[in-house]
Amino acid sequence: MRTTRRRRALPWRTANAECARAAHELGRLRDELLFHLDSHLGVAERRHLAHTVHRINALLFLYATLRRAPHDTRLGVLLGTVTHLLDHVYDRPAAGARTGPLEEVVLGTRVPDPGDVWQSVLGELAARCWTSVADADAVRPYLVRMLATQRRSREQMGPSAMEPAALEELTSDKGHHSLCLYFAAVNAGFGPAEESALRSFGSYLQYMDDLEDRYEDRADGRVSPVGPGFRAVREAGRRFAAARRDLADFYGRGPGARHRMLLAWLTLFHIGVVVGAACETAERRLPAPVRRTLDRGRRGLAARVPFFEVAPVGAPPQPAGGQS
Repeated sequence: MRTTRRRRALPWRTANAECARAAHELGRLRDELLFHLDSHLGVAERRHLAHTVHRINALLFLYATLRRAPHDTRLGVLLGTVTHLLDHVYDRPAAGARTGPLEEVVLGTRVPDPGDVWQSVLGELAARCWTSVADADAVRPYLVRMLATQRRSREQMGPSAMEPAALEELTSDKGHHSLCLYFAAVNAGFGPAEESALRSFGSYLQYMDDLEDRYEDRADGRVSPVGPGFRAVREAGRRFAAARRDLADFYGRGPGARHRMLLAWLTLFHIGVVVGAACETAERRLPAPVRRTLDRGRRGLAARVPFFEVAPVGAPPQPAGGQS
């Protein structure tokens, strides 16, 4: 019995230890480079960045476990950081003049302008990524496609509302194209069959991100696929079921398939985000001092259990301009 319990606890200890390594790596990256952006990113935005980094690194950690391959925490943190900083720029129309040059800098086709802090920081982050990815030539088309999808996402803030079909296509593409980029970055054998199998998973992950950001999207005037209350939870469950089915169909082949571990952690993530969304709605009705006390408790929990950063429960401090 004791051995069985130890075996069951091992994946949790392993995942939690990986999140601790990611936190250490992100802290080092802040000290080396990200501090240059402190005047552009408030405290809440830096917290949001940490959540993004932990989530993407955890996803790549589970993918490495699934493939029985080593995981590169440094690359996971770099990809998460680049993703969040690009999102931050794309989500702000006032930053539009910078996105073209920034895309070229991230693609490695433009030398960063030393007088532009965004180009300098993202250029250095991208350079570190390109030296670590599995196959740079194979990865670049996935990055080009992801950047094009990010440009399309600005239509969510346009003067006219997006048609439901166009919004659904964009939601699916945003999640799917990002997911394919991450997996191609760490797996030189990533190909069309696996890409096709990840369509529903990418759509699910993007919807869950939109579910967490629904209040910020509303404040920024951004069109969201997330409906009210129970309807949003039901839609999240529908996408979750579709993603589970397709992941099991593709990765559940062969002896000793490890897809069950991925699905188990995905279930924990799903519960955490859904419960967190409900808690956030309830917390917004509480006085500010109570909300601050709850936030301090969450930060204390994350310090003791780093995996909590992957699916934080409750309302995080809100960035000044929102985040999608």
